[in-house]
Amino acid sequence: HHTAGVDPSQSSSTSWTATGNWSLARFPISYDVTVIITNGCTYYPLLDTTRDLPRFEMLSGSSFSLNGHDLTIIGDAVIGGTLAASGTETVTFLKSVDLTGGSFTRAQSTVVIGGTAAQSVTSAGKSFHGLTVTNSSALVTFTDAVTADHYRSESASVAYGSNLTAGDFRVYSSGAVTQTFALGAAYNVTDLYLMGAAGGTQYLQSAGA
Repeated sequence: HHTAGVDPSQSSSTSWTATGNWSLARFPISYDVTVIITNGCTYYPLLDTTRDLPRFEMLSGSSFSLNGHDLTIIGDAVIGGTLAASGTETVTFLKSVDLTGGSFTRAQSTVVIGGTAAQSVTSAGKSFHGLTVTNSSALVTFTDAVTADHYRSESASVAYGSNLTAGDFRVYSSGAVTQTFALGAAYNVTDLYLMGAAGGTQYLQSAGA
């Protein structure tokens, strides 16, 4: 297993598959341990197709464009640079994600929190067009404020650590789920939908409950 990173001394194009752009002289694969987008590069890679990547880190000052393609991050994600969507791309995180110090160009994209173990999400002030939680196996915790045009929780139990602003807030459930809201936080939702199947009880509670 290896760590694959953009090589600032060698990057000569935006081609994802140009082997000379990468520190391992090949483009990253899902079996690598970590993919690092470094800073100080003349060119930064553009995603060329739908891809799965392992642990993903973007350093401050770096840039990565989805270029119209979907991306799944299998490991933890640390987004300290600029992650840019340009259309309706879907970015799926299967473990925790932290956008502290970075930026996110959202366009009409959807971010999916879709792991099978406990996940934490730190948005650090970033807003989302679509934000969907599909992790039905373990608790998802938003550590800070959440802002999204469209928010969906699909059979997921979620803890909200701070304020939330959403154009529409939808909770779907096929089994019992709990939405836990922070004490003293403000929740501004234009349209609220709570939709459960038979037996899909939905609990809304404060963190002090």
